[in-house]
Amino acid sequence: MEKIALKDETFDPFRSESYILSVQISMVGYKICVIDTVRDCIISLITSPFDVAQSVDDDWGNTVNSLFTQHEMLSRKFKNVYFSFESPLFTIVPYELFIPEKSKQLLELVHLLPELFEVRYNQVKELSATIIYALPSSLASNWLAKQPKTIFVGHSAPLVTICALAKSNKDEPLIIANFGEGFYIHAIAKNKELLHCNSFTLYDANDTTYHLINTCKLLGFDPNKSDITLNGAFSEMVALESLLLQYFKRVNPDSVLDGHNFAYAIAKYKSIYWNLFNLTLCE
Repeated sequence: MEKIALKDETFDPFRSESYILSVQISMVGYKICVIDTVRDCIISLITSPFDVAQSVDDDWGNTVNSLFTQHEMLSRKFKNVYFSFESPLFTIVPYELFIPEKSKQLLELVHLLPELFEVRYNQVKELSATIIYALPSSLASNWLAKQPKTIFVGHSAPLVTICALAKSNKDEPLIIANFGEGFYIHAIAKNKELLHCNSFTLYDANDTTYHLINTCKLLGFDPNKSDITLNGAFSEMVALESLLLQYFKRVNPDSVLDGHNFAYAIAKYKSIYWNLFNLTLCE
């Protein structure tokens, strides 16, 4: 993860109550952006690795305190605060099958949960679906102690939501892969109906290409007649795009929906940090 600290010249910390703060944290670092709601423009981007990567058994208290010490603006009052933990631990269930009290049981059907993680959920009304996900309990509690009105968003939620919002030709699949720290999430939708959404461990470009192609074929889609969109960060992204071009009609290394405007210096990062920038799609 690279270290970035960008602020548009219009950024004014004393106008924070008209801004939206979005924060995405992983085991290895953090990503922060600020959105000016008046212009619907992303005016600040900060990313940095931690000095020492976290583990599933760590207490996040010192890490959260350090974040607020390093970045004074985090303590300010914002119009909204969105927070996401970067993790492949999620599952999706239809509204009619979802029982809040059984969230953990449902998630444990597909993932082994670390002992110190808690379970939360988001509902995607456009798809009549519920995303159940997990994050470290001490991370959530220590963050809430600083920003008590935070809206928590599952890492997969922006990708799932975009499947209902993005425009695509009738009966043509919408195929997207979003890359995180050590994993990627692959989603396929058609006619605004989610057909597939799952996380995979990220190994290399060849392994990723195999899974992306195989999933499409299992669902009855011919990659040669389909576009695929990639966003997020992957060290082998150039090689992956080259491989996928041999099998898909078109590879789009960008977002499928630009939900915001961008300050000039930040615009080039809109694909790499697509998930962070689009946490605001979710409630």
